[in-house]
Amino acid sequence: MTERNKYLKRLQICDFTLEEVGLYLDTHPKDKTALEFYEKYLEIQKKTKKEYISKFGPIQTTDYDGSDYWKWVDSPWPWERQKEE
Repeated sequence: MTERNKYLKRLQICDFTLEEVGLYLDTHPKDKTALEFYEKYLEIQKKTKKEYISKFGPIQTTDYDGSDYWKWVDSPWPWERQKEE
Protein backbone atom coordinates (compact mmCIF):
# COMPACT_ATOMS: atom_id res chain seq x y z
CA MET A 1 0.00 0.00 0.00
CA THR A 2 1.37 3.39 -0.93
CA GLU A 3 1.89 6.13 1.64
CA ARG A 4 -0.85 8.16 -0.06
CA ASN A 5 -3.31 5.29 0.22
CA LYS A 6 -2.39 4.73 3.87
CA TYR A 7 -3.40 8.32 4.61
CA LEU A 8 -6.63 7.95 2.64
CA LYS A 9 -7.47 4.70 4.47
CA ARG A 10 -6.83 6.37 7.83
CA LEU A 11 -9.12 9.24 6.81
CA GLN A 12 -11.86 6.79 5.78
CA ILE A 13 -11.62 5.07 9.15
CA CYS A 14 -11.80 8.38 11.00
CA ASP A 15 -14.71 9.67 8.92
CA PHE A 16 -16.68 6.46 9.43
CA THR A 17 -15.97 6.44 13.16
CA LEU A 18 -16.93 10.11 13.56
CA GLU A 19 -20.19 9.56 11.68
CA GLU A 20 -21.15 6.53 13.74
CA VAL A 21 -20.21 8.04 17.11
CA GLY A 22 -22.00 11.25 16.08
CA LEU A 23 -25.18 9.27 15.48
CA TYR A 24 -24.80 7.63 18.89
CA LEU A 25 -24.29 11.03 20.52
CA ASP A 26 -27.53 12.25 18.94
CA THR A 27 -29.35 9.95 21.36
CA HIS A 28 -26.78 9.96 24.19
CA PRO A 29 -25.51 13.56 24.30
CA LYS A 30 -24.15 13.35 27.86
CA ASP A 31 -22.07 10.19 27.41
CA LYS A 32 -18.62 11.46 28.39
CA THR A 33 -16.83 8.35 27.16
CA ALA A 34 -18.40 8.72 23.71
CA LEU A 35 -17.58 12.44 23.67
CA GLU A 36 -13.95 11.70 24.50
CA PHE A 37 -13.84 9.00 21.83
CA TYR A 38 -15.30 11.42 19.28
CA GLU A 39 -12.78 14.09 20.25
CA LYS A 40 -9.90 11.62 19.93
CA TYR A 41 -10.90 10.60 16.40
CA LEU A 42 -11.59 14.18 15.41
CA GLU A 43 -8.02 15.11 16.36
CA ILE A 44 -6.63 12.12 14.46
CA GLN A 45 -8.73 13.07 11.43
CA LYS A 46 -7.60 16.71 11.50
CA LYS A 47 -3.93 15.77 11.89
CA THR A 48 -4.09 13.13 9.16
CA LYS A 49 -5.86 15.45 6.74
CA LYS A 50 -3.35 18.23 7.38
CA GLU A 51 -0.44 15.84 6.79
CA TYR A 52 -2.06 14.44 3.64
CA ILE A 53 -2.66 17.90 2.18
CA SER A 54 0.91 18.98 2.89
CA LYS A 55 2.30 15.89 1.12
CA PHE A 56 -0.19 15.20 -1.66
CA GLY A 57 -2.38 18.28 -2.12
CA PRO A 58 -6.04 18.99 -1.43
CA ILE A 59 -8.58 16.25 -0.88
CA GLN A 60 -11.57 18.50 -1.54
CA THR A 61 -11.98 21.83 -3.28
CA THR A 62 -12.73 23.31 0.16
CA ASP A 63 -9.11 22.61 1.12
CA TYR A 64 -8.15 25.75 -0.79
CA ASP A 65 -5.25 27.38 1.04
CA GLY A 66 -5.63 30.97 -0.20
CA SER A 67 -2.66 30.77 -2.58
CA ASP A 68 -2.69 32.29 -6.05
CA TYR A 69 -2.78 28.84 -7.66
CA TRP A 70 -5.70 26.36 -7.74
CA LYS A 71 -3.80 23.25 -6.55
CA TRP A 72 -6.85 21.04 -6.90
CA VAL A 73 -5.96 20.39 -10.55
CA ASP A 74 -2.57 18.93 -9.54
CA SER A 75 -4.12 15.90 -7.86
CA PRO A 76 -4.58 12.80 -10.00
CA TRP A 77 -8.09 12.35 -11.34
CA PRO A 78 -9.78 9.04 -10.48
CA TRP A 79 -8.97 7.57 -13.91
CA GLU A 80 -5.33 8.62 -13.53
CA ARG A 81 -4.74 6.70 -10.33
CA GLN A 82 -2.89 3.44 -10.59
CA LYS A 83 -4.36 0.30 -9.13
CA GLU A 84 -2.49 -1.13 -6.20
CA GLU A 85 -0.86 -4.50 -6.52
